[in-house]
Amino acid sequence: MTPAGRCDRCDGPGGAKTYANQACLPLGGRVMCIDWCIHQIVAALNAGGVKTLASCCGHGTEDGLIHLEDGRVLVIRRTEDVPVTRDGAVLLPPGGVR
Repeated sequence: MTPAGRCDRCDGPGGAKTYANQACLPLGGRVMCIDWCIHQIVAALNAGGVKTLASCCGHGTEDGLIHLEDGRVLVIRRTEDVPVTRDGAVLLPPGGVR
């Protein structure tokens, strides 16, 4: 990731330049190309039995999304939207995350 929270391998939605910004993973019996900056999350979800249908990292301009087979959507907040301390620790709201 670059300091601005933007993936330095992404070249925009859809990866119009090349697939170098994506990791191709065998998921659900076929190969899926996943944005590089979230491919490990998608791989871990699928390995844990949580099947994913589609995903996008947001390319530094919007929140990332991972669509799950059961209809839920995981939102990956942009770095600028998440309050952190000077050492990079994430600040959680009182009562934790819901």
